[in-house]
Order: sequence, then C-alpha cells, then structure tokens
Amino acid sequence: MEPTVQDIITILETHAPPHTAEPWDNSGFQLGDRSAQVKKVALSLDATSAVITATLSLGADLLVTHHPLIFPHISNIDRATATGDALARALSHGLSIYCSHTPLDHSPRGTNLALSQTLKLLNPAPLPRRLDEDSADGIVFTGTLKRPMALENFARYVRDTLGGTSVRYVGDGATQVHVIAVCGGSGGDFIDRALQRGAEVFLTGEIRHHQALAALDMGINIVEAGHHHTEWCTVPHMANIIKEEAERNGFSIDVEIVSAPSPFVSI
Repeated sequence: MEPTVQDIITILETHAPPHTAEPWDNSGFQLGDRSAQVKKVALSLDATSAVITATLSLGADLLVTHHPLIFPHISNIDRATATGDALARALSHGLSIYCSHTPLDHSPRGTNLALSQTLKLLNPAPLPRRLDEDSADGIVFTGTLKRPMALENFARYVRDTLGGTSVRYVGDGATQVHVIAVCGGSGGDFIDRALQRGAEVFLTGEIRHHQALAALDMGINIVEAGHHHTEWCTVPHMANIIKEEAERNGFSIDVEIVSAPSPFVSI
C-alpha cells in the first residue's frame, strides 16, 4: 500500500509535534499536495536548488528536510530568486516538500539524540528546561565518553566523526573531559543549562564571540563543529524513522538520502 504525503507527515509529526515549533520558525508543510501518493521519499538537510534537482532526478514524490525552504517568509514566487525558482520547479513536477526544523530540535527523539548517538555518547538523555522541573525537551542532550580524553583530542574526534574539516574549541586543550552536552546548530543560548547539569564540554554548531567569552568565565569548555556538520546526522535519523514506521504501517515506499555539502569551505 502506498502512503500519501500526509501519511508521511503524520509519521514525522508523531515524533516531532508541530506545536513545539519556535514562534519565529516556518517548520512544516512547505508546498505540494497532501493527498498525493508517495512511492519515493528523498531527505536532505536543506531544500537547495541542487538538492531539488537531485530529488527530481530520483523521481521522488516528497522531499523532507530539516531546514525550511520558505524562511522566514516570502511575498511572491519569483523565478528570478533562488527560493522562487525552487518552489516553481517543485510545483511544476508535482514534488511536495516538508520540513521538521525546531520541532525536531525540541524532540527527545530528534536532532540531539541523533547527534549523541553519532558521537557514541553513553547514556544520552535530554536535559530539563529548568533545574526545578523534571520535564525535558531535546534541545540539549548530555552523555558521557567511554573514557575521559583531552579536550583537544575530543575536538579532533568530533571533527573526524562528523566529517568536518575544521573544528574550534574554547578552553585548555589539555583538560581531561568526560561529561558532554550537545546541541546541534546554533546552541549558544543553552550553555548555562549544560553547565548547571554538570557538563564539562558544550558541543554545538556555532556560537557568538561574546558567548565564547562567557563560557570561559563560567568554566565550561566549548567545541564548535559547524552548523551543517552537527545537524547532518538528523537526515539519516529521519530516514530511519520513516522506514521503520512505514514498515509498521504496511506502507510500500523507497527512502533515499540526497547528499549536500556544507556551504562553507575551510582553507
């Protein structure tokens, strides 16, 4: 049995409820036909022009991404712009596009579970929003290394594991670290939450200069590994969710990942 676009959306939203999206976000259904049948789903981090071209060449009916195509908003579809051309091409080929952005970041089964598992952290768990409550979202996960290692060596391990070419750290590179907190993407606003829960290192994609200085003052080490590289692991994670739930529901579909490089080049 072939699912509809909405069937696949329902699978994803069960794991990452849309009501958890940040107010500024444009997560969710981007364009297409919710009632259309789906034979093939493609997944990538961003719905760039190159990704859409590759998705169409695969013959996919639905593209699922982490980052929104329409962000923050548009007032018209103009093919002279990159977003307008992408929207027009997708519509003309009957391609639907859906993204799970901050709902996947907030989900205890989302972005940062995927990052923790990719780094093989032991006992990964989401941190509570505040110290005085037990409920937790997935915006920050914490876990431990199999054995302590020097901060500089941990930074190298992150670079090699996530496939990046450049990783920066804040702190004394010789310091032995064991307890790690992770937040894929731009996580600088959550450094204090990680510190309050005993993390020795806060790993994120990118932080601002003043946040790095604050981390030094607070006594927590930082590893900055790039927005793209700390979130790419969500793509195979979402693919696995779709495959497993589709099989459980008796859906017959193909699921393929469309690779896309980071927009940054390190020299």
